Amino acid sequence: MFHVKHRRPEGRDEAEAIGNLVGKLLEDAFVNLGLRGSGPGFASKIGSFATLLALWGRKTNLTADPSDPDEITFHVMDSLAPVWIAGMHPETALGRSLGKGRRMLDVGSGAGFPGLILAAATGIDTVLLESRRKRANFLDAAASAMDLPKVTIIQTRATPQNVPTGFDLVTVRAVGRPREFFELAAAALKPGGVAMVYLSVGQPVDKAFAEASGLVELPFAQYVIARGKGKINRELGLWLKEN
Repeated sequence: MFHVKHRRPEGRDEAEAIGNLVGKLLEDAFVNLGLRGSGPGFASKIGSFATLLALWGRKTNLTADPSDPDEITFHVMDSLAPVWIAGMHPETALGRSLGKGRRMLDVGSGAGFPGLILAAATGIDTVLLESRRKRANFLDAAASAMDLPKVTIIQTRATPQNVPTGFDLVTVRAVGRPREFFELAAAALKPGGVAMVYLSVGQPVDKAFAEASGLVELPFAQYVIARGKGKINRELGLWLKEN
């Protein structure tokens, strides 16, 4: 992980209040959904993340509203969906890919959704790929604030030729038509690994391109998640690299 010096930004008291509220909202959400938390100190780690996101967000355009605790909580809960789905079905390819000793690659990590959140929840070795320097700097600062020593940030525009390899899980979120992702994932995954795309239900996916990249489609996992006063239907697109 590279390290840079960061000046103490203004507005820290307000940002810390946002971080504390996000941690509380997460704990309430776990209780309301009948879910266990995601490991010791998880809510505290996410509170630290939310504090930093509020401090950096507006200047670096990390997310739509970095000062809205409800919106941050939505992105965190959405990022966590594969952890809970894998917990219910540990025998599946997704369940195995998030197990102890596994490695994960998050492509285009941006503000850290889902890569930093999944790393905090699982503790597995994680590489975050981000091409934009300011966002890569944020990810480095956030990984340090969250005490995630197994997270590495690589600032590069990834291609199938330069992408790191040997991963059990490769993931992407907030992508339109993820054609380029499939070729990257196929190059980065080891045999038996899983490519995972966060999708809105009904979002177009070029499944033929995934197949052409050597990935075999698995059953998609659908879930419903709260956003503000409403609910959104979401799903995880899943593909297996067999060879």
